[in-house]
Amino acid sequence: MKTEHLSAIILAAGFSQRLGRFKPLLPLGEAMMVERVVGLYRAAGINDICVVVGYKADEVLVALRSHGVRCIFNREFEKGMFSSLIAGLSTLADDCRGFFVHPVDIPLVRRSTVSALVAAFWEHDDCICHPLFDGWRGHPPLVPAALAPMILDWPGEGGLQACWAAWDMPMRDVPVADQGVLMDLDSEQDYQQILARLEKEDLLTDEECRVLMEQVYALPDAVQYHCRAVAKVAVKLTEALRQSGMDLDLDLVRSAALVHDIARDKPNHAGAGAK
Repeated sequence: MKTEHLSAIILAAGFSQRLGRFKPLLPLGEAMMVERVVGLYRAAGINDICVVVGYKADEVLVALRSHGVRCIFNREFEKGMFSSLIAGLSTLADDCRGFFVHPVDIPLVRRSTVSALVAAFWEHDDCICHPLFDGWRGHPPLVPAALAPMILDWPGEGGLQACWAAWDMPMRDVPVADQGVLMDLDSEQDYQQILARLEKEDLLTDEECRVLMEQVYALPDAVQYHCRAVAKVAVKLTEALRQSGMDLDLDLVRSAALVHDIARDKPNHAGAGAK
C-alpha cells in the first residue's frame, strides 16, 4: 500500500467537557486512547503523524514521548476543534499529498479502513475520501493536501463541514465494514460500549458482516443466502457442542461462517477470503 506523502492529524486538544474525564488519556485495553489512535496510523504505514494538543498538553506529551510523533500545541484550543485542525495543517510538509483528520475520541477505527481510504485516494487524489458504514459517513476523512489553503482561509464558522459545503469540494464515499468509524466517545455510556466492543474487536459484528457482503464486496444474492444459511447451521452446531461442555466462542463461529465465502469469485477463494 502506498503511504508515502500522506499524513495524519490527530485532534487531542479539547476539554472533554461532555464526558467529564480527559479523553486522550482514558485507558483502552493496554493503551491510552491517544496512543491507540497513533498506533492505528503507525500500523497502517503512515509515518508523518501530528498530534494537536492543548488542554493538559503536558500530560499528553508525556504519554507520547516514546511514540515518535510530532506534537503541536494549539494556543487557541479553547475555540474548538477547527482551531486544532488549523494548527495541524499549518505544519504539513511541502510534499504532503493528503492528510487524515482524526478526532482522538473515535478510537476503534480498523487498520483495514485506513488502507481502503488510502487505496481510494490514490485512484482519485482530488477527492475527499470518507469512510462509509451502511450509508453513514464517519471518521477519518482523507483530504487532498491541495485543499489545505482553502481550509486555512476559512473563518471557522460551522467548522470543517461548512467549509467543504461552501467550496463544493469533491467527495468520494468508501464503503467499509467498520462500525468504529461511527463510534465516538461523548458520554460514560459511550465509553462502556467502546470498552465492550474492544474485548472482541477482531470479530466482525453481524452488521459488519452484512455490510461486507452487501456493500463492500457486493456479493450475489445467492452467495449471501448461502453464507447466512451456513451461519445458522454453524451456530446450531456450536450451541449443541457448548451444551456438551466444549468451550467455543459463539460470536467467533457466527462471524466466521457469515463471511466464509466472501471471496467466492476469486482464485483460491478460501485463501483470498481468509486474507
